[in-house]
Amino acid sequence: MNSGISTQEPKKDENHQKVVLEADKYTDFILSEGRSYLVEKKVISKIMEIKNRPTHCLDMEWSYDYADYLRGGHPKPHPIDNSKLKKLVEMKKATQEDDYVVVDELIWLIIMNLYGGGPEIISVDDKGMNFDVINVKKEAKYTPKSMKSIEKIPEKSKGIIFEKEEKTGSKASLITSSFITGISNNSYYCFINTALQCLLSIQKLNDYFIQEKYSQINYKTKKSFKYTYAYQSLFAEIAKNSRNDSCINASNFKKMFKKNFSPYEMHDSQEFLRFLLSEMQDEMNPPIPSKIVKKFQLADFSSVEEAWEFYQKYHPSIIDELFAGQLVSQVVCPLCEKVSNAYDPFLDLSLTITKSTGTIYECLELFCKKEAVEQYQCEGCKKKSKAYKSLKISVEPKILVVHFKRFKLYPRKMKLTEKVSYPLTELKLDKLHFFLFLRIFLKVFGVCLSFFHGF
Repeated sequence: MNSGISTQEPKKDENHQKVVLEADKYTDFILSEGRSYLVEKKVISKIMEIKNRPTHCLDMEWSYDYADYLRGGHPKPHPIDNSKLKKLVEMKKATQEDDYVVVDELIWLIIMNLYGGGPEIISVDDKGMNFDVINVKKEAKYTPKSMKSIEKIPEKSKGIIFEKEEKTGSKASLITSSFITGISNNSYYCFINTALQCLLSIQKLNDYFIQEKYSQINYKTKKSFKYTYAYQSLFAEIAKNSRNDSCINASNFKKMFKKNFSPYEMHDSQEFLRFLLSEMQDEMNPPIPSKIVKKFQLADFSSVEEAWEFYQKYHPSIIDELFAGQLVSQVVCPLCEKVSNAYDPFLDLSLTITKSTGTIYECLELFCKKEAVEQYQCEGCKKKSKAYKSLKISVEPKILVVHFKRFKLYPRKMKLTEKVSYPLTELKLDKLHFFLFLRIFLKVFGVCLSFFHGF
């Protein structure tokens, strides 16, 4: 049983102010890193290794919530609530095994800076028999500027991207994560800036990096997280500056792509976007066994659903979840009528432009148009004949990225200037043997669209 309680504020020793200043510095560091739970975990773990004398009591239930947050980043704890513990202390029934944990003063001050709460309960002796209780509740000293809820971008200030609208019963995300931050266009980096601004308007992708969910991947991946970490760092910098009028340079991020995209030449935004998404996709997905790769290449599937389930099993990344779709190429033998299907996943569609393609629907119809296959050898009857191959989208992605082929190479290289119209409220693709509603999100640059027209 606990035998001693004092409700007077104890005298602070001469080192208290030094600890306060140290706690403020650690708090500033956590906030400067976008208030990442991983950074907060490293700071707390580092202090615990020092093994200072534990003095401040934390309610056991709150401590469990905080430990879960440091392990996984969600959900973030509420302000510290020691009211239940205070009553137990006053009744002399509080035990360290069941009701509280004890941390040192530095950790207490850091979490008070970040979360606030109270009351402050100090264990006076090592045996947990005497306590000082300060009956006040304090507000969090710091507001995490980099992770404040940000208002949605006004319609007039956005560009466009097509995103599938999903009707679910789940609650809306608590994180509103559209960021308005400019990126300076040094050298010829407008193709990078365009792609990044499109990605930054995708809330689910932003939520993924806010919560750093890639750090929870518990299987072996193909590569180290080189581009994933780079995008996370860029994202944190943009989030931190999203309330300021100044733009960011993103020079460290852009340096990573010098080998593939020279800063002294003009490149295509879709080419860069595809490169970045593919690299992050490879970094987050597990390696596929060679036998499995062979099966996929042979297209040995009985249905569209089986092929897609197989793909999803070995491609669980957020990139695949948002951007991946599936094409099916079908050939029907004119002699024995055997149907052969080949399944091909995609992250974007490259559409041809002609003088007769005045709308996106006509471009998509041209993309899915039947093509003759001369001397087609059927796997069923083993005979050769002229057959026709048809193409259609068998699985639509949540976010459809479309690239218009704006350059023509033959008979001479030239840029195509034909206009292509598309809807501003929804895209209906029922003409292509499936029916899909895609919601349009306008982006920061009106002319820099996810429909990459090239430069």
